Amino acid sequence: MLPETGRFTFRKKERLCSKNTFSYLFENGSSLRAGAISIYYALDVPAELVRNQVMVAFAAPKRHLKEAVKRNYIKRRMREVFRAQKPELIRLLEERNTCLVLLITYNSRKLAPFSHIHNKLGQALEKLTRRIESREN
Repeated sequence: MLPETGRFTFRKKERLCSKNTFSYLFENGSSLRAGAISIYYALDVPAELVRNQVMVAFAAPKRHLKEAVKRNYIKRRMREVFRAQKPELIRLLEERNTCLVLLITYNSRKLAPFSHIHNKLGQALEKLTRRIESREN
């Protein structure tokens, strides 16, 4: 089902780039894991640190994947999966009236196919939504 806007997008204002926001994420955030995918997240981020309801960054560390081509492949795939599953997450955040900052990392030395990345990132996002839902307002 398509969102109300009719498009699944990933815009520049949804990208996490700010050093201040990254430092807030690492100081006040939590993490979860699903296979080779790790998600670091922080809820209720101060308004001056965010420009959008959800801000996200993707990483494939050089120590695991030495070649830039492989790192870029993995990050492209993770962005695509997140873009397709983002509307459900935004709906939940709007119900809770909160903001979310994410860092999604790939922690394997093997290059995974799209289906594997789709399954594992989907599982990780489901865990994240369950944590958000179980959290008290």
